[in-house]
Amino acid sequence: MDYYLQFCGELCEGTLSPPDGIALSAETPWERAVELQGLIRDIPSFVRACAQIKGEAIPQSLFDSFREEDVQKALSQISLDVEDEPPRAPDLKPHALEALAASVMLEEGLTEYLIDILRRGDDLSFFRLSQVAARADISPRDFLYWLGHKEDYADEEERSCAALYDGLIRRLLQEDRRELAAALLSGDQRTYEAFRRETPELSRDSRTTYQWFCDCYLDRCYPLRVMLRANGITFPDDLGEKD
Repeated sequence: MDYYLQFCGELCEGTLSPPDGIALSAETPWERAVELQGLIRDIPSFVRACAQIKGEAIPQSLFDSFREEDVQKALSQISLDVEDEPPRAPDLKPHALEALAASVMLEEGLTEYLIDILRRGDDLSFFRLSQVAARADISPRDFLYWLGHKEDYADEEERSCAALYDGLIRRLLQEDRRELAAALLSGDQRTYEAFRRETPELSRDSRTTYQWFCDCYLDRCYPLRVMLRANGITFPDDLGEKD
């Protein structure tokens, strides 16, 4: 994915000659990024073609470990018809934002890449990532506002679940029990069941089954928020001025 996003950026900026079958006519890098996503049919083939043009050798192991179907699976599970649900804040598209977060969480390398570009304030790279993962034009500020205020877009059950587990995970991190927190966020059921038995807030509440934890917390992208916060990413309190 790193090579893919790099080559997409170079094509959009005009610093790389396009491979056969890719002809960009849009004028600005942002418009070319949108155009490019409709022309790429196979990510590994595209990366190989661009690497050949640049004379770069990419290890075969990277191709072997890349699973494009993971990205497509995440997208297929989340409706991207943003007209189905009116946004709850100006210019936000909850379905597309959810698709971006879910896709990033599928690959550890993509999560690390997201953290890196957010730290560097690389808005153009974020835009490329949103085009690849969510087929949408999403700004970093919109994404971080939505993720930081995700409960505002949820029903009461998800809100109560998020408040409970956010507090427990935060406490584990403050106690430097990072391995336990990481195991919980990874969805390890045995770890969760043991943690539930030893934690009064969970053991006394009949709702706090492993399935509830998965359905209302893990599958709702809250672990990504935890990881971003742990890496120094801050979340805006408002959307700010639009260009």
